[in-house]
Amino acid sequence: MAIATNVSRVHAALQFKSQEPFYVSLGRPEPWEDDSNPPKEDGSITQMESLIGFKKAKRISLARESYVEEPDYESITYKRKNYALIPDEDAYAQNARYVYLEIQVMNDDFPQGEFRQVGLHTNVKSNEGKEILLPEEVTDQGFLQFVTNRRPQKRNQNVDITIRYLINFTNDKQLSEQIETPS
Repeated sequence: MAIATNVSRVHAALQFKSQEPFYVSLGRPEPWEDDSNPPKEDGSITQMESLIGFKKAKRISLARESYVEEPDYESITYKRKNYALIPDEDAYAQNARYVYLEIQVMNDDFPQGEFRQVGLHTNVKSNEGKEILLPEEVTDQGFLQFVTNRRPQKRNQNVDITIRYLINFTNDKQLSEQIETPS
């Protein structure tokens, strides 16, 4: 059985990162059949339905696991593990096979209400070219790289959301998603 080499994983991470800009989309304001048990994601979908809006990712970096504090690289904690954010030019030397994205959705970015679906897109097209896009401003949703079905999440004037992705390029492409809201 063949295995992907570290060089191929870093190459895949660099290629994926080069697809900037990345947009996150929020969607599905209407309830699931059972809101407490969202349906399993369908890997064959190509577009989100019932879109609320798109927000451009501002923070995008290669990353690798980190076990000690490293003064040369910024560190983040993601799901209780430490990662060093690695510049592209150090990718191969540092075996940076993760892509880290962080998106801030502010309370006034989109109409307020509930959402149940989050998507990560590349190659989004718009005549507006803005950081925040409403569905009517998007001419092409681009490539829906990942989608997550969730229990209802409420957005109101007091709630800003931070969406963080850590994409791991191992023998297959995996996504870990973390959405943070104030307690």
